[in-house]
Amino acid sequence: MYHIIASMIFFLLIISVFYKNLKNSEMLLLFLMLNLFILASIRYDIGTDYQVYHNFFNTVKPYNFSFSYSSSQYFEPLFQYTVSILKNFIVNPFFYFSFWAFVSLLFIWKGIKEQSPNYLLSVFLFFCHFYPNYTFNTIRQGIAMGIFLISLKY
Repeated sequence: MYHIIASMIFFLLIISVFYKNLKNSEMLLLFLMLNLFILASIRYDIGTDYQVYHNFFNTVKPYNFSFSYSSSQYFEPLFQYTVSILKNFIVNPFFYFSFWAFVSLLFIWKGIKEQSPNYLLSVFLFFCHFYPNYTFNTIRQGIAMGIFLISLKY
């Protein structure tokens, strides 16, 4: 599946050399990011931190006013609180993998759209270098990278 998406992005990148309007197509960027989101959402037991996140999503308790903060050496307080608040509505840990992939890719999409002169090249470089690591392994660092991309203009 990863090779198919990489080949598709690379093929579109080659075609964009001849059709200049493709390299900054917002619809094409949205389509590619949607494919990356779907790929991140349907994963199961992929990534070195998968079990750590899966266990955390299973064990975190829903937020209430008497919520006691559990100091975890692995997770930031805001991340813990966000998952805990969402746990009041949805309990399934697979939702959280999809939710955080969506948040991460939303920031990446916005950063590419605002900063890049060539959307396809940026998506290709992101896919080749950062997507597996930040989307599958270190989810919180992927979100931080997306926020960093948006903040580059400042």
